[in-house]
Amino acid sequence: VAIESANDAAVALAEYQDGSEELFVNRMNTRAKELGMNDTHFSNCNGLPIDNHYTSAYDIAIMSRELLKHQKILNYTKIWMETLSEGRKSPFTMVNKNRLVRFYKGCDGLKTGSTSEAKFCISATALKNDMRLIAVIMASPTRDIRNREASKLLDYGFARFEVVKLADK
Repeated sequence: VAIESANDAAVALAEYQDGSEELFVNRMNTRAKELGMNDTHFSNCNGLPIDNHYTSAYDIAIMSRELLKHQKILNYTKIWMETLSEGRKSPFTMVNKNRLVRFYKGCDGLKTGSTSEAKFCISATALKNDMRLIAVIMASPTRDIRNREASKLLDYGFARFEVVKLADK
């Protein structure tokens, strides 16, 4: 799901987790509301076009920030290439759709997506000098423009902001 952006794997994961995609999607919508994602409604678990399925860049940033509370996710989203061979006749190599994990220093996730309706989207995260940033790009006409614009947002943030410790706990 995180590397290859496999829609069938997203459905399989939903069915494993909650017994059906419908139950999983209900839980996704409940959690989205709990997080304050007020411009989001999920109708499936994979993001493919379907009626009443929508979100905003702001809500994707909220979701990404919440996901990053689970540091283990970065173990998967930072993988550039992975070959699966166990239980297979021939090995299958997955290549991360998020090319920034290879070409943007400090980028270790998160997720890309593209459909003919949504165009090219990304929620990218990078860590530099103990500061983690999230950049969200939606509706980009091409993958390359999406990646360039996400890189520009990250560059802007890293160039103009810094982490400052205000107090001890």
